[in-house]
Amino acid sequence: MSSTLGIEEAVAKNNAVAIPPQQQAVLISRVKTMGIIAFILLFTGFIPILGFFGLIASFVISRWALKIWRDNLLPLGIEKMAQWASTISSVFLILLVIGVVFMIFNS
Repeated sequence: MSSTLGIEEAVAKNNAVAIPPQQQAVLISRVKTMGIIAFILLFTGFIPILGFFGLIASFVISRWALKIWRDNLLPLGIEKMAQWASTISSVFLILLVIGVVFMIFNS
């Protein structure tokens, strides 16, 4: 059964090429490192002035790591720190925006 949007159909990537093991090892370590850095940057969200920039940096770095992981078809499990950092920073940024909006409307 085919849907109109093609959601149920598997689409093969035309540009998917096997990555040499040496390059794959480098990409795996890069994704892990970027995930750890993004997760550490989450804790700067508790610093009053630097928190906003730390959350944005954490979000951008974690999304970048997830893009590298997804584009190069790397093994599952190495993206966990980046995934958590992306999720948590997204939630904190949304809460930060809601808090600022409430502060503006209550003043």
